[in-house]
Amino acid sequence: MTTILVSHDDLDGVAANVIATAALGMIEIHNVGYNDIDRLLMEISRREDVMDLYIVDIAPKKLETIQALDAMAIKGRTVLLFDHHEAHDAFGEMDWAQYEEESGTQQFFKYFAVRGYYEVGKYATFAALVNDYDCGIKKDYDSDRLNHLFFILGREGFVKRCLETPCPHKFSDVESLLISNYVASMERYINDKLSQMLVRQIHDAKVGVMFAEQFQTEIGYAARKAAIDVDCVLMLDVGRRKASLRSVREGFSVGQYARGFHDGGGRAATAGFQLTEREIDAILNSF
Repeated sequence: MTTILVSHDDLDGVAANVIATAALGMIEIHNVGYNDIDRLLMEISRREDVMDLYIVDIAPKKLETIQALDAMAIKGRTVLLFDHHEAHDAFGEMDWAQYEEESGTQQFFKYFAVRGYYEVGKYATFAALVNDYDCGIKKDYDSDRLNHLFFILGREGFVKRCLETPCPHKFSDVESLLISNYVASMERYINDKLSQMLVRQIHDAKVGVMFAEQFQTEIGYAARKAAIDVDCVLMLDVGRRKASLRSVREGFSVGQYARGFHDGGGRAATAGFQLTEREIDAILNSF
């Protein structure tokens, strides 16, 4: 029988690959974005070979998908979801869905650690760093560096490195140099994008709009640190038909704001939506 991990395609989601492989060995793993999660989970729910399904840092949006997963659990299969984003109301009735304030990886790590999975133990600090970065706590300088390394190495390289390194939360001299060069390039990019930002009123919010294909979270942090007078920043990646939102004004929830756009959602501080032709036209016409 097959064990599957389905997780998000960011640091928190891919870090779950590391935890799952350390605990369970080689299993089937899928890292996906919000636009593909319902389709993939519906496909998995129809498979007769799946006995254990773990879902980390991402959740289906459609009631049909949630009900299909619940049917799997009722049949005696293991279905467990670990997430910390705003959830569909139906999850309140599902005892297999765990929603906490901690990152998906941190919850996933604790699930295996308390059950005595010895190989997972060395990832305690690693999981804590992921949580520090993904939840925006930012108390540990190394959590930013871990996220930078994730983007430098890519998904497969990052997972391989973390599984082969005895202390995956520590950085080699070569990695530190790579991260230093990466940060310098990132800071130039952020400064350029903030200087290009235009402020517009969109859907009853004061929004800083820019074209940005990368470093969206870091741009959001920089905008908050600079106390820019907007409710949020909206970063457009037209090539990927993707829009990212980051809150700037304290108390403004981009997760709620994103619901006014096609397939939008997320958390209070970070959210996004899929760009349709209509939304691209509407945003561009605001310039």
